[in-house]
Amino acid sequence: MNGSSRESDETSKGKLAKLGVLAALAAGAVYAMRERRRIDFKGKNVLISGASRGLGLELARIFAAEGAVLLLLARDAERLRQSARELEQYGTRIFTFTCDVT
Repeated sequence: MNGSSRESDETSKGKLAKLGVLAALAAGAVYAMRERRRIDFKGKNVLISGASRGLGLELARIFAAEGAVLLLLARDAERLRQSARELEQYGTRIFTFTCDVT
């Protein structure tokens, strides 16, 4: 390996390290702001489309754990029922609506 290639690799590693530090600082700032301005979802209505799977279901789990009233929308009625049954463990109110919002 010649000198300029090694120097380029070291420069890239240095830039990557700086980028990592900046990303960590940004994540820390976002976390600190979120904790300071935390929203209480207990008893609040939260409507989630695509709630029978994926990101929608994961969001439903998070809001259910925080005590929100869930209004779940999805196209697949059976999967929506399964999701609602799973979420009942959190002890929150759950309303399901089979629909297509596309």
